Amino acid sequence: MEDKSTEAIIAELKQQIGDKAKSIICEKMLEKIISLQKIHESLPSPNISIPEQDNVSSKSNQELLDCISILKSELIELLDMLKYLIIHIKLEAPGASEETPFKVSVQDEILEELKVATFNGEMMLCFFTELLKDRANVIRKSLKYPQIEDYTLGAKLDDAMRFHEFRRWLRDMEAVNALLYNLLTNNYSNLTSPLPGTLPLSHQNQSRLRLSSSPPPE
Repeated sequence: MEDKSTEAIIAELKQQIGDKAKSIICEKMLEKIISLQKIHESLPSPNISIPEQDNVSSKSNQELLDCISILKSELIELLDMLKYLIIHIKLEAPGASEETPFKVSVQDEILEELKVATFNGEMMLCFFTELLKDRANVIRKSLKYPQIEDYTLGAKLDDAMRFHEFRRWLRDMEAVNALLYNLLTNNYSNLTSPLPGTLPLSHQNQSRLRLSSSPPPE
């Protein structure tokens, strides 16, 4: 059995990434939108009670931890999808002999949208750690000075605000999925083989701002 040439290995890898990206656009992005809607409806009810303290430790807010776990899981999956799409589009970049201003413009604009979404998602992941650190400081003061009512009220209000933020983040992730799905499906065929005379992405009636009613690419 002959070993595959380097070109054949690269072509096979490129095909695998392309198939994965197409699956993300055609199936997973819509599935993710529906999944996020269901998660938003089923999030645990806010628990804003101050944890009890013993001589060793103070328990965290389990409902808050459950929400963080759900959000992190969804966010990591979304980031994985976005990175696959970025790699796919870069691999589809036209060679010097086939380069056209339109094709480069479409790819650059879509890549920019994907990179912005990826950056924001990574920043959100970092925020979870800082959130727990900040909460620990608030709880520590409320437990250390139980006679100061404002510390206790502040801790409860802080937890209530976090639950509200988590619900908003789920809606944000849902919106990002919808906008990117719309952007990619409306421009999918033009991404790899643009039609002559097609307008650049920025002139396509701001299609990225509404969920496309057209079916995903076959």
